[in-house]
Amino acid sequence: DFCLSRGLGDVYKRQKQDVNYTVLLEHLTKLKQSVEQNMLDEDELQEVKALAGGEYKDTIASIIMDIDDFEFERAEAQLVELIDTLATETETQ
Repeated sequence: DFCLSRGLGDVYKRQKQDVNYTVLLEHLTKLKQSVEQNMLDEDELQEVKALAGGEYKDTIASIIMDIDDFEFERAEAQLVELIDTLATETETQ
């Protein structure tokens, strides 16, 4: 059990490191702009889906669900919060 737990922890750490937060931040910002205009950019949405990983995977999944449900105001609020968080993190790296 110890080896399995350790192995899963190592996989999680690698997933977290594999996410390029600077690139994700750029695509989230573009997606937010399209959501603000109520003109969804499908290419940006696909990019964000492809980049979703690490510790923000659940938040991004929630944003995508809101967009799919046409809950643009809620999606925008979550995007703003996530963008602010990522901007702070990328500044400290």
